[in-house]
Amino acid sequence: MNKKRAAEEREKYYCCRIQQRLNQSTLLLRSGRLFLQFIVDAAACIEQWRLNWYWMHQGTLRTELYSGLQDAMDNGDTRTDQVGKKIILPSSYTNSPRNKQQYYQDAMAINAGFGWHYIS
Repeated sequence: MNKKRAAEEREKYYCCRIQQRLNQSTLLLRSGRLFLQFIVDAAACIEQWRLNWYWMHQGTLRTELYSGLQDAMDNGDTRTDQVGKKIILPSSYTNSPRNKQQYYQDAMAINAGFGWHYIS
């Protein structure tokens, strides 16, 4: 099962759980803070699943292009507590550094296209 389909199925499951239906109990919807906690837990579950998928499929994301340990040794970083394996997140992952960089570059291209200039 691919990542996008599995994530959509999880989202559909939680969306189905929070829908209000005729002739069915609305206990979950009327439970106040417990309902809000359910929503937070559902979002955390989906987000954790996505992060686990990125972690397990680093080869799919072409992370072999990033040589972390060798670069650290070349830079003189010999303390092992500072050297570890990085998890590369794609630019489509919201709020990742690559995502923010992509949005910044898009905004600068739009500004350049319209002739706007940044005033500090």
